[in-house]
Amino acid sequence: MAKASGYTSGFDYLRIGLSLSVLLWHSYSVANFDESVRVFWGGPARALPAAILPMFFALSGFLVAGSLARTRLH
Repeated sequence: MAKASGYTSGFDYLRIGLSLSVLLWHSYSVANFDESVRVFWGGPARALPAAILPMFFALSGFLVAGSLARTRLH
C-alpha cells in the first residue's frame, strides 16, 4: 500500500463483488428454491455457485490477516 500511495488493489472490489454474489445467490435460492436447485446444481456451470462462498471466505481471511499484520503493535 505504501507503493500505491495508500490506494488498495482490486481485492477490496473483488470482496465486494463476491459478497454481492453470495447475497444474490441466497436471495434467489430462498425465493425460488425448487427452480434454483434444478438450474444451478444440475447445469454444466454448477462449480461456480459451489465456489462463490469459499472464495469469499478465503479472500476475506487473507484481507483480515493482512490488516492485522499491518496494524499489530510490536
